[in-house]
Amino acid sequence: MNFIRNIKVKLFMNEKLNYSIECLKLVTDVFDNHNIPYWLEYGTLLGSYRDSMLISYDYDMDIGVETKYAKDIKVLLESMISEGKFQKLPLAKWIDNKIYQIQFNKNNNIEALWLDVYFYETKDNFVYSNFLSVNDTLKCKTNRYQIQNLETIKLGNYYFKCPSDIPKYLKIRYGDDYMIPQHRCEELNKEWHQIDDNVGNQYLDLSIK
Repeated sequence: MNFIRNIKVKLFMNEKLNYSIECLKLVTDVFDNHNIPYWLEYGTLLGSYRDSMLISYDYDMDIGVETKYAKDIKVLLESMISEGKFQKLPLAKWIDNKIYQIQFNKNNNIEALWLDVYFYETKDNFVYSNFLSVNDTLKCKTNRYQIQNLETIKLGNYYFKCPSDIPKYLKIRYGDDYMIPQHRCEELNKEWHQIDDNVGNQYLDLSIK
């Protein structure tokens, strides 16, 4: 019985992850059609690089966009919301020029992972997260050149935009052992919002202009 139950759980999870990717593609196609560059971020990029799939224990999808596109994105996404294609999450889903969160409609009782659209500012050689930075402390920085020269990566049945030199990008975010699956919050005994910076900041290219 446990064997059959495990198979059912796995099949349901596969459906959930594949439907989530379909929902992500719905949004990124709109961005592409309006010439808005985006890139896969955080666990979504990590899962794509490891397995060409979302991480099974993740609870959301993440993409990054430069802040200069924030107003355009808000108009586009809220137009799609008004058309019933998806909806905002119930609480604090638009934080001005920092993050936009989307909850997708269910499909045959399958609920997709929600989507976080993070907005990034540029300073010197880096881009950094507006949402996670406080005052002059810039958090979750990455090399500017890596998001100015986007590449593509396979996720599920589709290809999405991603930073260049993904191994370095993931080392910046997660450290040298980024290929080893781990629940970082559990390891550090912290809530997700307390883990707000890179592990591998030594891989930032301080000399690049």
